[in-house]
Amino acid sequence: MEILNQLFTKEPLLALFATIALGYLIGKIKIGSFVLGGVAGTLLVGVVIGQMNVQIDPGIKAIFFALFIYAVGFQGGPQFFHALNRRSLNQLMSSFVMCVTGLACVLVAARVFGLDRGMAAGLAAGGLTQSAIIGTAGDAIARLGLSSSITKTMQTNVAVGYAVCYIFGSLGPIIVVTWFLPMVMKWDIRQEALKLAKAMSGGRAELEPGQFNALGPIDTRVYRIAQASTAVGKTALAIDNALVDGAVEAIYRNGRVVDFAETGLVQIGDDIAVTGKINVMGTAAGFLGPEVVAPDDLAVVLENREIILTNRALTSRGIGQMHDEINVATRHGVFAWGATCHCLASFS
Repeated sequence: MEILNQLFTKEPLLALFATIALGYLIGKIKIGSFVLGGVAGTLLVGVVIGQMNVQIDPGIKAIFFALFIYAVGFQGGPQFFHALNRRSLNQLMSSFVMCVTGLACVLVAARVFGLDRGMAAGLAAGGLTQSAIIGTAGDAIARLGLSSSITKTMQTNVAVGYAVCYIFGSLGPIIVVTWFLPMVMKWDIRQEALKLAKAMSGGRAELEPGQFNALGPIDTRVYRIAQASTAVGKTALAIDNALVDGAVEAIYRNGRVVDFAETGLVQIGDDIAVTGKINVMGTAAGFLGPEVVAPDDLAVVLENREIILTNRALTSRGIGQMHDEINVATRHGVFAWGATCHCLASFS
Protein backbone atom coordinates (compact mmCIF):
# COMPACT_ATOMS: atom_id res chain seq x y z
CA MET A 1 0.00 0.00 0.00
CA GLU A 2 2.89 2.36 0.81
CA ILE A 3 4.35 1.73 -2.65
CA LEU A 4 1.03 2.64 -4.31
CA ASN A 5 0.75 5.72 -2.14
CA GLN A 6 4.18 6.92 -3.21
CA LEU A 7 3.47 6.08 -6.86
CA PHE A 8 0.16 7.94 -6.92
CA THR A 9 1.66 10.89 -5.08
CA LYS A 10 4.41 11.18 -7.68
CA GLU A 11 2.13 10.50 -10.66
CA PRO A 12 -1.45 11.67 -9.80
CA LEU A 13 -2.71 11.01 -13.34
CA LEU A 14 -1.88 7.34 -12.87
CA ALA A 15 -4.34 7.27 -9.98
CA LEU A 16 -6.96 8.91 -12.20
CA PHE A 17 -6.71 6.37 -15.01
CA ALA A 18 -6.37 3.45 -12.58
CA THR A 19 -9.62 4.57 -10.95
CA ILE A 20 -11.42 4.63 -14.31
CA ALA A 21 -10.07 1.24 -15.40
CA LEU A 22 -10.77 -0.54 -12.10
CA GLY A 23 -14.13 1.20 -11.76
CA TYR A 24 -15.40 -0.04 -15.10
CA LEU A 25 -14.03 -3.51 -14.35
CA ILE A 26 -15.92 -3.65 -11.05
CA GLY A 27 -18.98 -2.15 -12.73
CA LYS A 28 -19.20 -5.15 -15.09
CA ILE A 29 -19.48 -7.64 -12.22
CA LYS A 30 -22.97 -9.15 -12.35
CA ILE A 31 -24.72 -10.46 -9.24
CA GLY A 32 -27.92 -12.13 -10.36
CA SER A 33 -29.63 -9.50 -12.51
CA PHE A 34 -27.93 -6.59 -10.73
CA VAL A 35 -25.02 -4.78 -12.37
CA LEU A 36 -23.34 -1.88 -10.60
CA GLY A 37 -22.35 -0.09 -13.80
CA GLY A 38 -19.23 1.78 -14.82
CA VAL A 39 -20.14 5.11 -13.22
CA ALA A 40 -20.98 3.71 -9.79
CA GLY A 41 -17.99 1.36 -9.90
CA THR A 42 -15.65 4.24 -10.72
CA LEU A 43 -17.08 6.30 -7.86
CA LEU A 44 -16.48 3.51 -5.34
CA VAL A 45 -12.92 2.93 -6.52
CA GLY A 46 -12.35 6.67 -6.47
CA VAL A 47 -13.39 6.84 -2.83
CA VAL A 48 -10.91 4.07 -1.94
CA ILE A 49 -7.99 5.51 -3.91
CA GLY A 50 -8.86 8.97 -2.66
CA GLN A 51 -7.96 7.85 0.86
CA MET A 52 -4.32 7.89 -0.26
CA ASN A 53 -4.49 11.69 -0.33
CA VAL A 54 -3.87 11.91 -4.09
CA GLN A 55 -3.66 15.53 -5.27
CA ILE A 56 -4.96 16.20 -8.79
CA ASP A 57 -3.94 19.47 -10.41
CA PRO A 58 -6.83 22.00 -10.22
CA GLY A 59 -6.37 22.78 -13.91
CA ILE A 60 -7.02 19.15 -14.84
CA LYS A 61 -10.12 19.12 -12.64
CA ALA A 62 -11.42 22.25 -14.36
CA ILE A 63 -10.76 20.84 -17.85
CA PHE A 64 -12.50 17.51 -17.19
CA PHE A 65 -15.43 19.25 -15.51
CA ALA A 66 -15.79 21.60 -18.48
CA LEU A 67 -15.72 18.63 -20.86
CA PHE A 68 -18.38 16.89 -18.79
CA ILE A 69 -20.67 19.93 -18.79
CA TYR A 70 -20.14 20.39 -22.54
CA ALA A 71 -20.97 16.74 -23.25
CA VAL A 72 -24.14 16.89 -21.15
CA GLY A 73 -25.28 20.10 -22.82
CA PHE A 74 -24.38 18.86 -26.30
CA GLN A 75 -26.40 15.67 -25.78
CA GLY A 76 -29.34 17.02 -23.82
CA GLY A 77 -29.74 20.54 -25.21
CA PRO A 78 -31.28 19.76 -28.62
CA GLN A 79 -33.52 17.08 -27.10
CA PHE A 80 -34.73 19.51 -24.42
CA PHE A 81 -35.77 22.24 -26.85
CA HIS A 82 -37.18 19.72 -29.32
CA ALA A 83 -39.46 18.28 -26.60
CA LEU A 84 -40.48 21.70 -25.26
CA ASN A 85 -44.21 21.85 -26.02
CA ARG A 86 -47.56 21.70 -24.26
CA ARG A 87 -47.47 17.92 -24.01
CA SER A 88 -44.23 18.11 -22.02
CA LEU A 89 -45.71 20.33 -19.27
CA ASN A 90 -46.38 17.30 -17.06
CA GLN A 91 -42.76 16.18 -17.34
CA LEU A 92 -41.51 19.71 -16.66
CA MET A 93 -43.73 20.00 -13.61
CA SER A 94 -42.58 16.60 -12.35
CA SER A 95 -38.95 17.68 -12.77
CA PHE A 96 -39.60 20.90 -10.87
CA VAL A 97 -41.31 19.06 -8.00
CA MET A 98 -38.45 16.54 -7.91
CA CYS A 99 -35.82 19.27 -7.68
CA VAL A 100 -37.64 21.17 -4.93
CA THR A 101 -38.31 17.96 -2.96
CA GLY A 102 -34.69 16.84 -3.31
CA LEU A 103 -33.39 20.22 -2.15
CA ALA A 104 -35.74 20.22 0.83
CA CYS A 105 -34.62 16.71 1.84
CA VAL A 106 -30.95 17.73 1.63
CA LEU A 107 -31.49 20.85 3.76
CA VAL A 108 -33.42 18.90 6.39
CA ALA A 109 -30.85 16.08 6.49
CA ALA A 110 -27.95 18.55 6.74
CA ARG A 111 -29.63 20.33 9.65
CA VAL A 112 -30.69 17.16 11.51
CA PHE A 113 -27.38 15.27 11.12
CA GLY A 114 -25.10 18.30 11.28
CA LEU A 115 -23.55 17.83 7.84
CA ASP A 116 -21.13 20.43 6.54
CA ARG A 117 -21.76 22.17 3.25
CA GLY A 118 -19.53 19.84 1.29
CA MET A 119 -21.21 16.67 2.52
CA ALA A 120 -24.65 18.24 1.98
CA ALA A 121 -23.75 19.09 -1.61
CA GLY A 122 -22.45 15.54 -2.12
CA LEU A 123 -25.72 14.21 -0.73
CA ALA A 124 -27.65 16.30 -3.26
CA ALA A 125 -25.37 15.27 -6.15
CA GLY A 126 -25.53 11.55 -5.36
CA GLY A 127 -29.14 11.36 -4.24
CA LEU A 128 -30.34 13.17 -7.35
CA THR A 129 -27.60 11.56 -9.53
CA GLN A 130 -26.61 15.01 -10.77
CA SER A 131 -22.85 14.97 -11.31
CA ALA A 132 -22.79 18.65 -12.32
CA ILE A 133 -23.39 19.58 -8.66
CA ILE A 134 -19.89 18.32 -7.77
CA GLY A 135 -18.02 20.93 -9.77
CA THR A 136 -20.51 23.69 -8.97
CA ALA A 137 -20.37 22.96 -5.23
CA GLY A 138 -16.57 22.70 -5.23
CA ASP A 139 -16.26 26.07 -6.94
CA ALA A 140 -18.80 27.66 -4.57
CA ILE A 141 -16.97 26.32 -1.49
CA ALA A 142 -13.69 27.78 -2.76
CA ARG A 143 -15.36 31.21 -2.88
CA LEU A 144 -16.54 31.15 0.75
CA GLY A 145 -13.27 32.60 2.02
CA LEU A 146 -12.60 29.75 4.46
CA SER A 147 -9.17 28.46 5.43
CA SER A 148 -7.43 26.17 2.94
CA SER A 149 -7.73 23.11 5.22
CA ILE A 150 -11.47 23.56 5.77
CA THR A 151 -12.04 24.27 2.07
CA LYS A 152 -10.13 21.13 1.13
CA THR A 153 -12.09 19.02 3.63
CA MET A 154 -15.43 20.28 2.35
CA GLN A 155 -14.48 19.74 -1.28
CA THR A 156 -13.39 16.20 -0.44
CA ASN A 157 -16.67 15.59 1.37
CA VAL A 158 -18.55 16.58 -1.79
CA ALA A 159 -16.96 13.67 -3.68
CA VAL A 160 -17.38 11.26 -0.74
CA GLY A 161 -21.05 12.12 -0.26
CA TYR A 162 -21.67 11.81 -3.98
CA ALA A 163 -19.96 8.43 -4.28
CA VAL A 164 -21.84 6.96 -1.32
CA CYS A 165 -25.26 8.33 -2.24
CA TYR A 166 -25.04 7.76 -6.00
CA ILE A 167 -25.71 4.04 -5.68
CA PHE A 168 -28.81 4.65 -3.57
CA GLY A 169 -29.86 7.50 -5.85
CA SER A 170 -29.75 5.11 -8.81
CA LEU A 171 -31.12 2.03 -7.07
CA GLY A 172 -33.88 3.83 -5.15
CA PRO A 173 -35.99 4.92 -8.14
CA ILE A 174 -35.63 1.46 -9.65
CA ILE A 175 -36.99 -0.17 -6.50
CA VAL A 176 -39.79 2.37 -6.17
CA VAL A 177 -40.87 2.16 -9.82
CA THR A 178 -40.53 -1.61 -10.31
CA TRP A 179 -41.64 -2.85 -6.90
CA PHE A 180 -43.02 -0.34 -4.39
CA LEU A 181 -45.46 1.67 -6.53
CA PRO A 182 -46.78 -1.38 -8.44
CA MET A 183 -47.38 -3.12 -5.11
CA VAL A 184 -49.21 -0.13 -3.60
CA MET A 185 -51.17 0.77 -6.75
CA LYS A 186 -51.69 -2.88 -7.76
CA TRP A 187 -50.19 -2.33 -11.22
CA ASP A 188 -48.94 -4.95 -13.64
CA ILE A 189 -45.87 -3.16 -15.02
CA ARG A 190 -45.44 -5.48 -18.00
CA GLN A 191 -49.04 -5.14 -19.14
CA GLU A 192 -48.99 -1.37 -18.65
CA ALA A 193 -45.77 -1.14 -20.65
CA LEU A 194 -47.30 -3.18 -23.49
CA LYS A 195 -50.39 -0.96 -23.52
CA LEU A 196 -48.27 2.19 -23.65
CA ALA A 197 -46.05 0.77 -26.39
CA LYS A 198 -49.12 -0.13 -28.44
CA ALA A 199 -50.61 3.34 -27.97
CA MET A 200 -47.37 5.12 -28.89
CA SER A 201 -46.82 2.95 -31.96
CA GLY A 202 -50.26 3.76 -33.35
CA GLY A 203 -51.50 0.20 -32.91
CA ARG A 204 -48.64 -1.39 -34.84
CA ALA A 205 -47.08 -4.49 -33.37
CA GLU A 206 -43.80 -3.98 -31.52
CA LEU A 207 -40.94 -6.04 -32.88
CA GLU A 208 -38.91 -8.26 -30.58
CA PRO A 209 -35.10 -8.03 -30.43
CA GLY A 210 -33.62 -9.52 -33.58
CA GLN A 211 -36.80 -8.92 -35.61
CA PHE A 212 -37.24 -6.36 -38.40
CA ASN A 213 -39.91 -5.37 -40.89
CA ALA A 214 -39.10 -7.00 -44.22
CA LEU A 215 -41.52 -4.72 -46.07
CA GLY A 216 -39.58 -1.50 -46.53
CA PRO A 217 -40.53 1.47 -48.72
CA ILE A 218 -37.19 1.35 -50.56
CA ASP A 219 -35.67 -1.56 -52.50
CA THR A 220 -32.68 -2.23 -54.77
CA ARG A 221 -32.95 -4.51 -57.78
CA VAL A 222 -30.81 -5.38 -60.80
CA TYR A 223 -32.08 -5.21 -64.41
CA ARG A 224 -30.41 -6.33 -67.64
CA ILE A 225 -30.71 -3.83 -70.47
CA ALA A 226 -32.65 -5.50 -73.29
CA GLN A 227 -32.23 -4.74 -76.97
CA ALA A 228 -35.68 -3.18 -77.15
CA SER A 229 -35.13 -1.08 -73.99
CA THR A 230 -35.66 2.64 -74.35
CA ALA A 231 -32.80 3.17 -71.89
CA VAL A 232 -30.19 2.16 -74.47
CA GLY A 233 -27.97 5.12 -75.30
CA LYS A 234 -29.12 7.15 -72.29
CA THR A 235 -26.99 8.42 -69.42
CA ALA A 236 -27.55 7.35 -65.81
CA LEU A 237 -28.88 10.83 -65.00
CA ALA A 238 -31.40 10.62 -67.84
CA ILE A 239 -32.61 7.26 -66.53
CA ASP A 240 -32.96 8.80 -63.03
CA ASN A 241 -35.07 11.56 -64.51
CA ALA A 242 -37.29 9.05 -66.30
CA LEU A 243 -37.78 6.88 -63.20
CA VAL A 244 -38.57 9.96 -61.01
CA ASP A 245 -38.35 8.08 -57.68
CA GLY A 246 -35.53 5.74 -58.69
CA ALA A 247 -31.78 6.08 -59.10
CA VAL A 248 -29.12 4.13 -60.99
CA GLU A 249 -26.57 3.04 -58.38
CA ALA A 250 -24.20 0.88 -60.42
CA ILE A 251 -23.59 -0.27 -63.98
CA TYR A 252 -22.06 -3.73 -64.31
CA ARG A 253 -20.46 -4.49 -67.69
CA ASN A 254 -18.18 -7.34 -68.80
CA GLY A 255 -17.56 -8.54 -65.27
CA ARG A 256 -16.76 -5.20 -63.66
CA VAL A 257 -18.45 -2.10 -62.30
CA VAL A 258 -18.20 0.81 -64.72
CA ASP A 259 -17.94 4.37 -63.46
CA PHE A 260 -20.79 6.64 -64.57
CA ALA A 261 -18.40 9.22 -65.97
CA GLU A 262 -16.45 6.53 -67.78
CA THR A 263 -19.36 4.78 -69.44
CA GLY A 264 -21.32 7.81 -70.57
CA LEU A 265 -24.16 5.87 -72.21
CA VAL A 266 -25.93 2.66 -71.18
CA GLN A 267 -25.40 -0.27 -73.54
CA ILE A 268 -27.33 -3.45 -74.38
CA GLY A 269 -26.49 -6.26 -71.93
CA ASP A 270 -25.49 -3.98 -69.07
CA ASP A 271 -26.67 -5.02 -65.61
CA ILE A 272 -27.98 -1.93 -63.84
CA ALA A 273 -28.62 -1.71 -60.09
CA VAL A 274 -31.56 0.58 -59.40
CA THR A 275 -32.65 1.82 -55.97
CA GLY A 276 -36.07 3.35 -55.58
CA LYS A 277 -39.51 3.18 -54.08
CA ILE A 278 -41.42 -0.05 -54.50
CA ASN A 279 -44.00 1.46 -56.85
CA VAL A 280 -41.18 2.43 -59.25
CA MET A 281 -39.83 -1.09 -59.61
CA GLY A 282 -42.81 -2.26 -61.66
CA THR A 283 -42.26 0.41 -64.30
CA ALA A 284 -38.47 -0.03 -64.21
CA ALA A 285 -38.70 -3.53 -65.65
CA GLY A 286 -40.62 -2.33 -68.69
CA PHE A 287 -38.29 0.61 -69.18
CA LEU A 288 -34.95 -1.17 -68.68
CA GLY A 289 -35.39 -4.89 -69.21
CA PRO A 290 -35.88 -8.14 -67.26
CA GLU A 291 -34.89 -8.37 -63.60
CA VAL A 292 -31.85 -10.58 -62.97
CA VAL A 293 -29.89 -11.90 -60.00
CA ALA A 294 -27.24 -9.46 -58.80
CA PRO A 295 -23.61 -10.42 -59.59
CA ASP A 296 -21.72 -11.77 -56.59
CA ASP A 297 -19.14 -8.98 -56.59
CA LEU A 298 -21.66 -6.14 -56.96
CA ALA A 299 -22.44 -4.20 -53.75
CA VAL A 300 -24.66 -1.17 -53.14
CA VAL A 301 -24.36 0.47 -49.71
CA LEU A 302 -27.40 2.24 -48.22
CA GLU A 303 -27.40 4.63 -45.27
CA ASN A 304 -30.46 5.67 -43.24
CA ARG A 305 -30.38 9.18 -41.78
CA GLU A 306 -32.80 11.50 -39.97
CA ILE A 307 -32.49 14.97 -41.49
CA ILE A 308 -33.23 18.22 -39.63
CA LEU A 309 -34.39 20.96 -42.00
CA THR A 310 -32.31 24.13 -41.56
CA ASN A 311 -32.70 25.74 -45.00
CA ARG A 312 -35.22 28.55 -44.49
CA ALA A 313 -35.98 28.61 -48.21
CA LEU A 314 -37.57 25.16 -47.91
CA THR A 315 -39.72 25.80 -44.81
CA SER A 316 -43.50 25.52 -45.08
CA ARG A 317 -43.15 23.15 -48.03
CA GLY A 318 -44.20 19.53 -48.23
CA ILE A 319 -41.70 16.75 -48.86
CA GLY A 320 -43.28 16.09 -52.24
CA GLN A 321 -42.94 19.74 -53.25
CA MET A 322 -39.27 19.81 -52.21
CA HIS A 323 -38.74 16.60 -54.19
CA ASP A 324 -40.20 18.16 -57.34
CA GLU A 325 -38.22 21.42 -57.02
CA ILE A 326 -34.79 19.86 -56.37
CA ASN A 327 -33.01 18.87 -59.56
CA VAL A 328 -32.32 15.22 -60.38
CA ALA A 329 -28.55 15.50 -59.96
CA THR A 330 -28.89 16.83 -56.40
CA ARG A 331 -31.40 14.23 -55.21
CA HIS A 332 -29.66 11.29 -56.92
CA GLY A 333 -29.92 8.24 -54.67
CA VAL A 334 -31.72 10.15 -51.89
CA PHE A 335 -35.25 9.22 -50.89
CA ALA A 336 -37.23 10.99 -48.16
CA TRP A 337 -40.45 9.93 -46.45
CA GLY A 338 -42.35 10.41 -43.22
CA ALA A 339 -43.03 13.37 -40.94
CA THR A 340 -39.53 13.21 -39.45
CA CYS A 341 -38.00 13.05 -42.95
CA HIS A 342 -36.07 9.83 -42.74
CA CYS A 343 -33.52 9.97 -45.54
CA LEU A 344 -32.07 6.93 -47.27
CA ALA A 345 -28.95 7.65 -49.31
CA SER A 346 -27.19 5.09 -51.44
CA PHE A 347 -23.53 4.91 -52.38
CA SER A 348 -22.20 2.69 -55.14
